[in-house]
Amino acid sequence: MLFLFHNDKMISDWHFDKEEEMIGFGGQVIREGLENGDSLPYQIERYRRCIRHLANKKEAGKKTHTDEHMFVLGAYCALMKMNQLVPCEDYIILKNKGKVKIRKVDFDNL
Repeated sequence: MLFLFHNDKMISDWHFDKEEEMIGFGGQVIREGLENGDSLPYQIERYRRCIRHLANKKEAGKKTHTDEHMFVLGAYCALMKMNQLVPCEDYIILKNKGKVKIRKVDFDNL
């Protein structure tokens, strides 16, 4: 299970059995962007904006839709695939076969 947190608030969660699935999903999102003519720098900035937007909506207490969560998860996985995540104090937790991996990501500085 993947849980995305921002300022100690969960902003999204999704079920992934393995970290490789996340990387594969990220690769798929990147390929779709390239097929649509979006350059990698443009995709990186777009994914960062998407994550910040959802985090801001959650902090403001506004409702979010499933498609927004799917896009954020795709954006996160794509950034993970491109090694664009910056270490910090916000946590992403992935439970994989009974083990918990913790990744720190700074969503404010994406």
